[in-house]
Amino acid sequence: HLFTLVDDAGIVQHARGVIPNRSSGYCVDDVARLAVVALQLSRRGDERVWTSILYRALAFLYDATDEDGAGMRNFMSYERTWLDEPHVGDHVGRSVWALGAVLSTAWVPAVVGPGGRMLAALVSSLRGDLYLRTAAYATLGLASLDADRLDDEARALLERCVEQLAAAHAATSSEDWCWFEDKLTYDNARLPHALIVGGEALGRADHVATGLA
Repeated sequence: HLFTLVDDAGIVQHARGVIPNRSSGYCVDDVARLAVVALQLSRRGDERVWTSILYRALAFLYDATDEDGAGMRNFMSYERTWLDEPHVGDHVGRSVWALGAVLSTAWVPAVVGPGGRMLAALVSSLRGDLYLRTAAYATLGLASLDADRLDDEARALLERCVEQLAAAHAATSSEDWCWFEDKLTYDNARLPHALIVGGEALGRADHVATGLA
């Protein structure tokens, strides 16, 4: 099914049963997810096929990125026309996650160079207030990087995102409600996941313990 949804532009957002719904177009959120999955599958199966899909996903993300730090476009029509302007949201956090995963294992200059420049632009775009899940996704990417690829601005962002997660938990949790918000919404498990991974990367055992709890 994944092969069916993927084409030379990205991954079609939705399907009617097993049939890709081309009218739904593409989005950065889904292409960033595709990059993470393709990276893992390239290690397990047909490396040539999945690495090619990974690079196509990175091309989509690169085209969506505003190099001046305004964020990323998110939605593209099936006719390959961008439907929105660059902005910051979950799609940027997911892209940081994807780039962190790639750069944590990539050593080929042709991947590291453009990937690193794209990551720097996205880190720059995340200077303002962030949605909680945007912070969580960014944490998952930045926490996977080796210290020599985590520059001062990226490390500062990682620290700020982890502290935002910890503060949200402290503000909302109680004896009978151990959570980051006053209700469950979407992609909930990523919040403790990010706190565990981010706390481990920063040497904060207290944050790891909170995430595990």
